Amino acid sequence: HHPAAFGHADGARRLPLHLALDFQNEHVNVMSRVVQLTAEHCPAAFAHAQAEHDGWLPVHKALYCQPDVACSVVELTAKHHPQAFGHAVLDGSLAIHVALKRHSVHAALALKVVELTAQYHPAAFAHALPDCSLPLDLALKLQPVHEAVALLVVELTAQ
Repeated sequence: HHPAAFGHADGARRLPLHLALDFQNEHVNVMSRVVQLTAEHCPAAFAHAQAEHDGWLPVHKALYCQPDVACSVVELTAKHHPQAFGHAVLDGSLAIHVALKRHSVHAALALKVVELTAQYHPAAFAHALPDCSLPLDLALKLQPVHEAVALLVVELTAQ
């Protein structure tokens, strides 16, 4: 009855997509449905920064969510707002930094973020955080389960 509501922000600039991603690993079905309906009715939401969380885009927030939901948001971001892979939040992090800093992020999801970053914002591999960490530095600190991710970052950095 009101699909435009998926593009309506509250007083803190949060869209329904931001609010759903705040659930992280709770209400996975609700999150998934909000992601799908947002892509259908308001794809511009994937480019909407949430002021309350230091300018985080949905792609940044999704990396804290359940892997299926997060992967969906990452793929939809690539489709509707690929520039998001070059968007830095207040602390200087790009999506690749968030994915590599979160040791609990699923390896397949981290790989997807690294691959899409290479495709849409290759300069990210030279983007240092305030502590001077490059994506390569973060990748080399990953757990053994993320060996494929680290290897991909090493190879893409060398290109």
